[in-house]
Amino acid sequence: MKRFIFKPSSLEGQSHAATATLTRSGELLAAWYTGAFEGAPGQAIYLSRFDGESWSKPQQVVAVKGLAAGNPVLHLHDDGSIWLFYVLRLGDSWATCKILYKVSEDDGYSWSNPITLVEELGYMTRNPPIQVKERLILPIYDERDWSSLMLISEDSGETWRFSGRIASPYGAIQPALVLLKDRLIAYMRPRRGCRALASFSLDYGDTWSEPIQTELRNPNSALAVTAFGRGLLLAAYNDSCTKRTPLSLALSGDAGITWRKVKDLETGEGEYSYPTIVKSRGKVYNLFYTYKRETIAHVIFDEEWLLKPSTPT
Repeated sequence: MKRFIFKPSSLEGQSHAATATLTRSGELLAAWYTGAFEGAPGQAIYLSRFDGESWSKPQQVVAVKGLAAGNPVLHLHDDGSIWLFYVLRLGDSWATCKILYKVSEDDGYSWSNPITLVEELGYMTRNPPIQVKERLILPIYDERDWSSLMLISEDSGETWRFSGRIASPYGAIQPALVLLKDRLIAYMRPRRGCRALASFSLDYGDTWSEPIQTELRNPNSALAVTAFGRGLLLAAYNDSCTKRTPLSLALSGDAGITWRKVKDLETGEGEYSYPTIVKSRGKVYNLFYTYKRETIAHVIFDEEWLLKPSTPT
């Protein structure tokens, strides 16, 4: 089932880079940014919630006059609070961003004042953190040199430290993390080369292997990867070398060495990009993505639908 979080063009400008999370009560929250154009002064982050039938009217949650807020990341913290990581662009490029966050203690109805996470300019967020034992690991990247790294906290977000870097001659940004047994895998967007990259960590994010090219095609765009039932990995990605269409789903049963495309969600012209996957209760999954920069799409599916062979057209 596909729906739009808001009607196309009901928000003035372009909407992009959705994120989502479950609240402690089981509701879905989604956030994204909207501006006159990507990086426009006044670009704001909006929030909406899903009651199981429809999405609420979008509300601004981050807006700074004259500056662009972008790349929101929602996270359900271990104490039940919701954290919203995001970047604030202080200059004329994404390389002038700093990372901040806000905290909500009431499932996203009200928020704290912004807190600076990384003061140094150039670092950005995109994908959600992952909890591994006592560690909270937030994937970030450096827009200045197109490398990736992690922010690691071992005290529930009170203090953070940097991991080792993930660098590649192809460029490697916007890492999406997945835990498979005792191995962390980061899947990344390349600047060139047409293949998504993967790097591995055997020490829970401190150090990372040299990135390798995967079978997943990539047109210089974000992708999402998550653990799926039955020991599989699920990827949402653009199966193209040049366009942000189609938007496809693929499964891997061998830790991401090989992939099998199982569904095309969007195949038309236009941009269908920056997917985010959130698992609900049971075997239900929620996929969010940019729909032509006009709105954010929300697709709900279950394991049975994903594994059912598509009917030829």
